[in-house]
Amino acid sequence: MDPAVDRHDPVAVLERQGRDRLPELLPIRYGRMAASPSAFLRGAAAVMAADLASRAHTGLTVQLCGDAHLLNFGLYASPERALLFDLNDFDETFPGPFEWDVQRLAASVAVAGRANGHSEDKVRRATLEAAAAYRTAMRRLARRGELAVCYERIEAEQLLPLARSARRRRDVEYSLTRARRRTSLQAVGKLTEVIDGRRRIIQDPPLLQPAGACDRSRRPGSPYWRSICRAGRTFIPGIGSSQVSGCCRRRVTSSWGGCPGPGGRAFYWRQLRDMKGSADVAGMSPADLLAYARLCGTALARAHARSGDRIAIAAYLGGADTFEQAVADFALAYADQTAADHATLGAAIAAGVVRAAPES
Repeated sequence: MDPAVDRHDPVAVLERQGRDRLPELLPIRYGRMAASPSAFLRGAAAVMAADLASRAHTGLTVQLCGDAHLLNFGLYASPERALLFDLNDFDETFPGPFEWDVQRLAASVAVAGRANGHSEDKVRRATLEAAAAYRTAMRRLARRGELAVCYERIEAEQLLPLARSARRRRDVEYSLTRARRRTSLQAVGKLTEVIDGRRRIIQDPPLLQPAGACDRSRRPGSPYWRSICRAGRTFIPGIGSSQVSGCCRRRVTSSWGGCPGPGGRAFYWRQLRDMKGSADVAGMSPADLLAYARLCGTALARAHARSGDRIAIAAYLGGADTFEQAVADFALAYADQTAADHATLGAAIAAGVVRAAPES
């Protein structure tokens, strides 16, 4: 990817994004992002969005994840308590061209593969598999009806056949077992303490501290209740709108709720550690990364098929490999750009332009 002549400085994009964020947390954010190109990519959704927005696009709109990198896929519990694999982060969700999510996924595959020391041929193959799996799944879903697409899901047990060795299969089985144990009740013992006979969340400023007075009511008619009721009626979990104002509006889901809070802020509520699990991308072999990239591409197509015109997208993708070849070319070039941007952030930190701090 050749950067645009008028491309914005990545650090300037991050600073502009940080204007409406808590200033005391920004140094921690920059410290995390400075750790590696992979860490930089994870935190630089706004940088990549600015780059993609400057390019031509298909105009085929879906409800984007907005941050569809490898580590934003994983295990979580459905409302029926089934363990599923899917996208699990929607902080950046917004309507946009479907390919933007695919390009971010493929770029994260390329960055991860290089970080793991894989050869360039194997890195490219993994990015191809992510995009090819997306295309194949979308074309399959285009032939299905609305309800069939709505009800489609990836059960956790479907991950076991992806393990190509006995050791890897044991690792996957352990991850599934561990995810089932990671519930909100388990988190209570670790994250709370009893003070004066009442259980309180343990404070860990600046990362975890009281928000102040807030409408915590869950009674019918409260803002929280209205947001849950509205989100529960949508076919698209994770991206339903609600009656809560502000940035919460695009984040409230069928398992989350929102409410107004102090200082004019909007807050959203969610279950913590709801049988969540994630892959150890940093430890993946080329074969494992390829299989995982394929799985993520399939899951992403399912999400887009539910929120966009899957028939039009499938027709655009076609039956040849033109799409995935173009995505792979982009992904490898953007991995180069990410490495350069990571170095730019490091230089800005060294020069005192921005301040980075380790987590306390």
